[in-house]
Amino acid sequence: MASTCSLIIPSYNGLHRLKTTLQSFLPVLHKVAECILVIDGSNDGTQDWLKSQSLPKNFITYVQENKGRAAARNTGIALAHGDIVIFVDDDIRIPPNFVERHLELQSCYPNSLISGQIFQDLNATTNLDFCRFRRYQEALWAKSLPDQHNAFRGFHFSSGNLSINRNLIKSLGGFNDSLSDCEDFYLGIIARKNLVPIYFDPTLICYHCDYRNLSSYIQRSLEYIRSKQDILSLCPEALREYSYAFQVPSSSRPFLSLMRRLFVYNHAWARILASPLFVVLPLDLRYRLYDYVISSSVWASSEAKAMNSLLQAQA
Repeated sequence: MASTCSLIIPSYNGLHRLKTTLQSFLPVLHKVAECILVIDGSNDGTQDWLKSQSLPKNFITYVQENKGRAAARNTGIALAHGDIVIFVDDDIRIPPNFVERHLELQSCYPNSLISGQIFQDLNATTNLDFCRFRRYQEALWAKSLPDQHNAFRGFHFSSGNLSINRNLIKSLGGFNDSLSDCEDFYLGIIARKNLVPIYFDPTLICYHCDYRNLSSYIQRSLEYIRSKQDILSLCPEALREYSYAFQVPSSSRPFLSLMRRLFVYNHAWARILASPLFVVLPLDLRYRLYDYVISSSVWASSEAKAMNSLLQAQA
């Protein structure tokens, strides 16, 4: 008998994103048992806007006080009836074959975590050049992974494009809701401990409607570092097997240290990178500058220094 599935979407103050992404969910709703949108304490008018929309009966909204993205996903799991749960974020636009592809892969690789690629949506951004840079980075990352349908040692999957058997994720304890970020990374650690295979299919693509600029992207990177410190406090042994995932930029050589200080994001760099003249520069140079500014800003942060101290103490 064919498996049924439930789509689970956590959302916190995501109305400006849902107005774009919801249109991609509606055409696939007849293929799922239900689509569960968990509104995690939003105060941006999401509920009122949804009430004004003509939504199918199997589009379910559940409102809870703000508990974080991991807890919102766990609420969705508890409400779901499908054999398979597919996790998507409220800023993800999905293709028409999204559900079928996840179910096909779940049939081929049962009791596995199935992950797909997420690319920046170039049609939903106000920062097109920076968005193209991030798309370039994502393509490089995808090329670094093994061939399609192979389990891979790392699990830099995103829970914005992820499926798993509902009973299996319940047995793993769901997402750790003590984490404010990187809860999918921690799920990967728990899955590997329990010998659950993780598969990545680069043809399973959806699109990220991300309005983040360079400054907010750097702040997001620092949030990742803080959350990975939390993961190490929960699971110190993860450092041995997944040391690559906890590394942050560092430099003890004076010249490199000086160069890094030069590229730390500040008001001057903000003006330069936002200037119309910046996009006239060759693409390779622009992308290098983005990369330098991001890595240097992370390197100079207190979060990176704390993580490096933690890594040295556990070495």
